[in-house]
Amino acid sequence: MKKSLLALALVIVTAVTGLAFSSCSSDSEFPVTAGNITIKAEPKNIIILNKNDADIISCIGYIDKLAGRSDSVNQKGMELVPSVGSANDPSYSKIKKLKADVVFADDTLKADTKKKLQSSGITVISHEKADTVEQLKKLYIQLGTLLGGKTKGKAAGKEAFDDLYDSLNSVKDAVEEKDVKTTVCYLYTENGEMKTFTNSTWESLMLDYTGAANVFKNEKSDTVNLKKLTRANPDYIFCADKETIKPLKSGKTKKKLSALNDKTKRYLIPMDELSMQGDTSLETLRKMLKYMYPEDFK
Repeated sequence: MKKSLLALALVIVTAVTGLAFSSCSSDSEFPVTAGNITIKAEPKNIIILNKNDADIISCIGYIDKLAGRSDSVNQKGMELVPSVGSANDPSYSKIKKLKADVVFADDTLKADTKKKLQSSGITVISHEKADTVEQLKKLYIQLGTLLGGKTKGKAAGKEAFDDLYDSLNSVKDAVEEKDVKTTVCYLYTENGEMKTFTNSTWESLMLDYTGAANVFKNEKSDTVNLKKLTRANPDYIFCADKETIKPLKSGKTKKKLSALNDKTKRYLIPMDELSMQGDTSLETLRKMLKYMYPEDFK
């Protein structure tokens, strides 16, 4: 009888020890500091106002923490999550009602709204856009750490980035095996001026992944010089919307740009798709390649 009681006691002690160890292990993940942000406990309910942050956090695997979003966060499936309003002026009361502990925002968030959120104990996280591979890797690790902890979260961020980076490069390798030399550019309009993406931008890097040469990559200015555009005469033209290329469809410019006269060489790719840095980036790359090489990318 004593042996049975002793055995039972040992089982109970082992179980309690296991629970204590598990609790200690969980607690060891937090608090965490990444960049200039410190989070004391694991976030449970997050609000994402920035579409790209939603894309990255989904890629890392923490989108299950999403309690609310801004209207601009409209990726497939996320539209089912409650909206808290616009990215720059979300509803404070809705955010509080959703019991948010962390809000991911960008620099468009109104200063007084940010201050009000912080005063109520809600951590507001914003960061600069990643334009290089190294910057993006660092961002993935930081966001993973802040959401999942100094060990598990950090590992999740790194693994997600590595998987995405490998996938992007695999697609690029498949294109380069074709050994076809092509040129490309991306055009959009800002404040009435035609713009493009030059070196040291994520969007330019996305064009590189198509295996084509961005004709504006080495330009210092992102304002499009029409003479340089017509002289380069890119094989493919991607543009943000139909309004962007309207000025090019008249006069001598149209005659000098062969892609404008061939519907299979000019395509619409919304800028927010080209700028995404999570799973959407891979989808966008495949979409561009499907346009360029329909026989190989179906």
